[in-house]
Amino acid sequence: MKFLLFILLGFTLLGKSPEIYAWDSTAAKYMPLQIGNQWVYTSSLISFSGSGTSIDKYIITGTQIINGKLYYNLTGIHVLISGFYSCGSRLFSANTQLRIDSLTMNLFRTGVCNNNAEGLVDSLAAKFRDSSLTCFNLNSTKTCFNDSSDFYIFNTFFKSKRFTTVDINGGNDQTFLEGIGLAKYNASITNYTCYQILKGCIINGIIYGDTSMIIGINQTGSEVPEKFELSQNFPNPFNPLTHFGFRVADFGLVSLTIYNALGKEIKILVNQQLQPGTYQAEWDASAFPSGVYYYRIAIQSDKLESEKFTETKKMVLIK
Repeated sequence: MKFLLFILLGFTLLGKSPEIYAWDSTAAKYMPLQIGNQWVYTSSLISFSGSGTSIDKYIITGTQIINGKLYYNLTGIHVLISGFYSCGSRLFSANTQLRIDSLTMNLFRTGVCNNNAEGLVDSLAAKFRDSSLTCFNLNSTKTCFNDSSDFYIFNTFFKSKRFTTVDINGGNDQTFLEGIGLAKYNASITNYTCYQILKGCIINGIIYGDTSMIIGINQTGSEVPEKFELSQNFPNPFNPLTHFGFRVADFGLVSLTIYNALGKEIKILVNQQLQPGTYQAEWDASAFPSGVYYYRIAIQSDKLESEKFTETKKMVLIK
């Protein structure tokens, strides 16, 4: 009788609904979806129409139910470092929603393939050499899990899954790390090349790497200035470090550039969009000879009646 009960219990467990056992917690770790999680990337894009580099941050800010399915809302912040263009990945864009299907562990994103319809990004539960049809370049394209080598980042080796997609217009690959999420993305299409590498993230409250957004400058005040202004560098003369203070009266694209005595551009200190406030930048002239130098600020903003605000000042390096 006991033996019969054991057999019946076994059949009962085996016959349980697959939904109860489908969630794969290990697979889910390859893209940890939780409010507050964020990822910061260094991005570069080269295209026929121009190029650019940027720092891009993506933050999970909340959840919502769409067609009966739970999605995580993603908000993007972009800081342009150089050029006028930035790129995104198949996974991330400025404002989108992500979800992991509890039965298949497939990762879906809205706003791909058919405008606002969801599209498959990758299968987090995929085994080596598995393939699936995902959304790339607005088409449904075969994607293959083809590399599981350990990935070194943040002074640690992480388990990884690398997915590669190829179609007639080009291809891309993206690498997910267990416990981290998307670590690297690159794409080469007919008219552009895009590359993103993770520089830092916050996952479940733990900070990895560098999650800062401001490059080469510090914001020293958040009060909105009455006007745009560039201050005299200090100290001046200097050797080899000097600092530049400037005020931004309205959101805009700010560039701060160093020129030698002949007017040749030798260093770009700042080239990014900034909120109103007071800022300070630093220049280390250790690699440059003594002499007269000039620094110039240019700000493009909707508040300006002219095309942009510009101002140039002189400084002296004495070694």
